[in-house]
Amino acid sequence: MGHDKDHPLDCTFSHLDCEDSEDFDATPGKHGLMPKADKIKLAAIAPGAQVNMTEAFIFLYRTDVLDLTNNNTWYDVPFNIESPCKKNVTHDHTSNPEQITLPGGAYRISYRVSIGDTVNYNVGNCRLLDDGTEIPGSYSKIGNAVPGALGANITASFMCFIRSLSVIELQAGTHNAGTDIVSADNDDPDPTTRVVATITIRKISADRS
Repeated sequence: MGHDKDHPLDCTFSHLDCEDSEDFDATPGKHGLMPKADKIKLAAIAPGAQVNMTEAFIFLYRTDVLDLTNNNTWYDVPFNIESPCKKNVTHDHTSNPEQITLPGGAYRISYRVSIGDTVNYNVGNCRLLDDGTEIPGSYSKIGNAVPGALGANITASFMCFIRSLSVIELQAGTHNAGTDIVSADNDDPDPTTRVVATITIRKISADRS
C-alpha cells in the first residue's frame, strides 16, 4: 500500500533512545540520520574491506633449445628470460631458473612448450609440480603425426591452489630419446625472439584459509 506524499513515513529509529544524541551520527541514512552502530556495520562490509589479497604474477620464457636426452624421463624446464611483468614472485634466471616461488592463494596458470624430433614420430608430455608433487589438471601431451616435425606445441591452462612459498616447476618428457624443446626452423618471417617455452602465472584470489 502506498503513502501520501504530504504525510511522509515515520523514519525514526524506535530501537534506540532518540533522546540520546550520541546514538546518532550526522551522516544521512536511507531514511534519515544513521545510527552509529549501523554505520560501523556498514563500514565493516564496505567494498574492498573484505579482501586482503597480495597481488602476484609473472611471465617467463625460454629461448634456448633443451635436449630431452633420455626417453620416459621428466626434465625440469629452466626459464632463462623474465619479462617485466613480475610482482611478488621469486625467480632467478641464472640460479635454479626452473624454480618459481609463489605466495599462497588461488592461481590461473598457462604454459606452452614447443617440441620436435628431426627423425622420429614422438610424443611430448608436460606437467607442473608444486613442491615436487604433480598438480592435478596440469598434465598435457601431444604427438607429432609427421616424422621430423618441429615446433609442435604442448599447451595447458588451469586453476589451482598454491600453498605459501611453494616452489613451482614445469617439467617435460618424451618417449623418444633426443627429442628437443625447440621452435620450428621454418618460421617465416623469422621472429625477433624465437621462444621455445613460456609460462604465465597470475594470482586470482586471496590466500586459502
